[in-house]
Amino acid sequence: MAERKWLTTIGMDTLTWHKTRQKGIGSSDAPCILGVSTFKTPYDIYAQKISPEPIVSEETPKMTAGKALEGAIAEWWGKAYGFKVIRDNKFRFHPHFPFMFAELDRIAFHQERGPGLVEVKNTERKIFEKWRVGEMPLSFYIQTQHQFACSGLAWGALVCLLDGWDMNSIDLFPDLEFIRDLERIEDKFWCDYVMAKVPPPLVNMEDVKSFYPAHRLGKSVELDPVTFQALGDLMNVKTELADLSAKKDLLEFTVANFMQDAEIANFKKFRVASFKKNPDTQMVDAGKLTEENPDLAEKYMKPRKGARILRPYSSALILASKEYISEIQRTQTAVSAAEVKTDGIQTPGSIDQGSGPAGGEKGSWTVHRAGDGSTGEAAEGLQSLDGDSNSKVS
Repeated sequence: MAERKWLTTIGMDTLTWHKTRQKGIGSSDAPCILGVSTFKTPYDIYAQKISPEPIVSEETPKMTAGKALEGAIAEWWGKAYGFKVIRDNKFRFHPHFPFMFAELDRIAFHQERGPGLVEVKNTERKIFEKWRVGEMPLSFYIQTQHQFACSGLAWGALVCLLDGWDMNSIDLFPDLEFIRDLERIEDKFWCDYVMAKVPPPLVNMEDVKSFYPAHRLGKSVELDPVTFQALGDLMNVKTELADLSAKKDLLEFTVANFMQDAEIANFKKFRVASFKKNPDTQMVDAGKLTEENPDLAEKYMKPRKGARILRPYSSALILASKEYISEIQRTQTAVSAAEVKTDGIQTPGSIDQGSGPAGGEKGSWTVHRAGDGSTGEAAEGLQSLDGDSNSKVS
């Protein structure tokens, strides 16, 4: 059995801790790499690992609360369920894939079970009820299976404090088949992307903006039919959203105008809405500060990168769609004429025998159409930018 190595975090400063995390894949990285995280994408993890200096995400109030309560929740759980719970204070490295590591929230000790890992969550009852019936978020499952792979422990517990007072626990055990797949995927990610400095496939708009933060002045690109169709659909969705926004404003006005200065709206003895004023706040007048105290204002300025914005050109989009549809129609007309001329006659190049030399009836031939099914679908879809649907694009 390979030796399991570890590195203590006792006395480790924050910068060293972040740099250590850069050197491998942690349990919180694993769900992101597999594409099931709602917070980060595979590209986000890649960018963090290859950055010259650690990229430190801003801590949210929920994250701060989770860290502050973690120890108290774990200790409470230990007393409630009969376990001795201690801090682990180390990076635990996988014996065969040294770039895989795990930091465990806590270690639990039991006379019969021996040591086990503890993952602490501070959440709401309505969320936990889904987990109880076997619908634990896949991201949590991946995270804890990664921890099993790195620690070699034989059991664990997902400890959940619900609504700030109700303690619950879900037993966890290693899924060896799943772990093998997880190791393979993480090994591929680390070797093929991080070590090779080749970015993984981009999966959302933020990935694109991060990888291509600025445009190249004067550079243009010719869209393929599928991407052109997507641009047309985007234009239509933007129009629909604008219509929905206008409808939302009208509905809000209808209700608010009826409520006037009332705080609460009731219906059939049920409280169905409120119309409250938020507290007044103070804010810095940046313009006045810059005008009257430019040196002081300069001291507190920080750079803000300009954002790349995708703007469809509606008029040009309509003209391009008409031209594309006309081009397809001209091609179809030419092919139909060719069919008439070659009906029943075998000619090389554009005509294939349907079932090969040994099959089918003699004279059974198929003419290659221009494009394929996807092109035809794209052309059909682009009709929404022409004819009766022109009103969708403005």
